[in-house]
Amino acid sequence: MKIRQLNPPDVNTAATISAAAWIDSAPDEYLYPGRHKHPKAFHDIYVRSLKNELLDEDDAFGIVAETEPLDEPWTGKAELVGYASWERYEKDDRKSLVDRESAGPVAI
Repeated sequence: MKIRQLNPPDVNTAATISAAAWIDSAPDEYLYPGRHKHPKAFHDIYVRSLKNELLDEDDAFGIVAETEPLDEPWTGKAELVGYASWERYEKDDRKSLVDRESAGPVAI
């Protein structure tokens, strides 16, 4: 399993993982009662959330887990199978978690 920084092309797959994981959760049941009837709209909520929270914020950071050839089952190509995120809540003048200029472009 390879662990690396979440990049803009990963957002759609990470949103798919989130939507599948949370579709029957009590908070999402309350907040998004039409999620089963409109699964694309539910998925898009997670796309927007990931873009806004992980790619557009200086105090947030995301990583992904991606399959490698020695992983079972290996399909012949790397697949994103999970992600995690961190956000700093107490703002101060320390350097942000990710130096966006050195990390390259983040626009989607």
